[in-house]
Amino acid sequence: MEAAHELKSMDEKRFKYMAQAYFSKGEYDKAATFYKIYLNKLKVGKEDWQSTINEIKRCGYAQSVKYLPSVAFVENLGKNVNTIYTEVNPVQSPNNPERYYFSSDRDNATGGMRNSKGLTDTIKGHYFADIYFIELIDGNWTKPDLANPLINSPKHEWIQDFNQDGSILYYLKSMDKNFGALYTDTFGVINALVELKPLNNLPIRPENGDKDLYFFNDSLMIFSSSRPGGYGGFDLYYATRQNGSWLPPVNFGSKVNSIFDEVSPYLSNDGKVLYFSSDRLEGLGGFDIYSAEYQYGKWSTPINMGLPVNSPSDDLYLRISSDGNSGLLASNRITSIGNFDLYIAYFKNQIVHQLQSEDGPAFLEYQTESTYENGTPKKVDDLQNIREIVVKPLFYQNDGDILSNINRVEIRHFAGALAIYPDSKIVLKCHSAPISSPSIEIFYTLKRTEKVVEELVRYGIKPENIIIQGFGANYPLMAQEFNGIKLQAAPGVNSRIDLYVIPGKKSNIHVIYDLPAVADNLKDKRWSQMETLNNDLTYRVLFAKATQILDNNIVKSDGTVMIEKYPDADYYLYTLGNYKDYHQAVEKKNQLLQEGYKDATILPYYNGIKLTIPEIGVLKDQYPQLKSYLRDF
Repeated sequence: MEAAHELKSMDEKRFKYMAQAYFSKGEYDKAATFYKIYLNKLKVGKEDWQSTINEIKRCGYAQSVKYLPSVAFVENLGKNVNTIYTEVNPVQSPNNPERYYFSSDRDNATGGMRNSKGLTDTIKGHYFADIYFIELIDGNWTKPDLANPLINSPKHEWIQDFNQDGSILYYLKSMDKNFGALYTDTFGVINALVELKPLNNLPIRPENGDKDLYFFNDSLMIFSSSRPGGYGGFDLYYATRQNGSWLPPVNFGSKVNSIFDEVSPYLSNDGKVLYFSSDRLEGLGGFDIYSAEYQYGKWSTPINMGLPVNSPSDDLYLRISSDGNSGLLASNRITSIGNFDLYIAYFKNQIVHQLQSEDGPAFLEYQTESTYENGTPKKVDDLQNIREIVVKPLFYQNDGDILSNINRVEIRHFAGALAIYPDSKIVLKCHSAPISSPSIEIFYTLKRTEKVVEELVRYGIKPENIIIQGFGANYPLMAQEFNGIKLQAAPGVNSRIDLYVIPGKKSNIHVIYDLPAVADNLKDKRWSQMETLNNDLTYRVLFAKATQILDNNIVKSDGTVMIEKYPDADYYLYTLGNYKDYHQAVEKKNQLLQEGYKDATILPYYNGIKLTIPEIGVLKDQYPQLKSYLRDF
């Protein structure tokens, strides 16, 4: 291809092929360059015009996420399992977690080589897919064995899923890969092989192209369909069974589905995380695997699982193991032995959503009688109208991580969500692990937030709306040790910047803070106490104002010290304590005055934020001690 380019080939499509070649190798910047050259040679509206624009957008996204931290280590199952043919649809056995079933059109297929009409053709024919199984024994995958011989035939058999107790296997039987009929196998005798016909009231229609059937349990199915009324090509639908009958399918809505294709769904055991594949533009190429979490009454924006789970090629059919430590998927990436191969992803962090089972996922609460209008299912979007902003912390290991790629993405999303609410204020709260002295840790937690302030301002947030606070290691979320054992995860959890929002009167928003999940017995009491107190009115004692690092006995020894800076000030406030009782704060202030801290002053806080005089005036009737504060002030 490069030789053709050097020879000045007149075929304009050489630029398209160059772009595709670079994209397949993950060289997205070079791919974008050749796509742009190709676009310049096209006329507006020509066949490849819009698709080329889409590919340029895809290159930009792929380049931006290429270096994000990976969530797993991925490897090919090897030549013992994969062949030069196709291996797809891995499904874990419900009764034997070490066994996986899959479909493959390899050369020992039942019926041999056949043409499109199903007739034997050893010259121009091809092999049809059968169902196989493999097992993991002593760390090694066994050679594939054909499943129940009653299942496989000269046609394609595409495995779909098992029922809840593993006694029934569902699969599609077809002459091609697009349309078929749904069958079951009960692992019994031959007369147990029964075709599921439409009169059985199953809402999936494989004869019309519906596919990728997944049973969460015996009363909930999820599948992919290109039926009319969707958002794009293939959409994801779910259907429930009540009183022995299946209700009409419900579209998952535009939060999950797009104008592109969404296929191969899988729902975590607790019913909260939906995994699927999509060829939308926010991907690394072809079909990528995404996850969306159901929180607070709605699905989150799907997140690309990134490299190496995904690749520049097609990545499909992710099924996560029952223990949440790994998952199998099918991919035709460049490292494949043949067409699609089976790969295993070893997750760096266990998928804890697999460790708890739910009979009725929370999102089903929306499928009530109001879900239907004149017998027609409404889309999920018509049922939900909640304006919410989900805010995640900014994690760091060192100062260079503050503006890491992943943090920049979160900052940009955060700023974009709040840009339309100019009367809202933002509070940045930085915590750290106990690495240096308290004086240094407290001061530099505040300095780290200043980098984030610059980014927020760059994205349109007014600097006068930003408050910054530094806590050092005084209020860790996770304890440093448990039962005398050092917790290795503590530094990673505690070294972060939390972004908080104070909604203005005109800001009709609900903010969801997605803090790290820490078991109650592993939480540090100092964090829990601060969070409890900060839900109401408290008093802190100001003991110093400074323009640089403060290194005195209070900062070194008092574990309640906090440093903060407000937009209208050119100095830092050092405060201590967090008292619910105003009189306790008075006692502490008087003690500091006697010790020579002439600036000792009481400051009232509400929800962890210093109150202004007008705000105190509004709250004084609700909190009578504020009247004492105003009198002493």
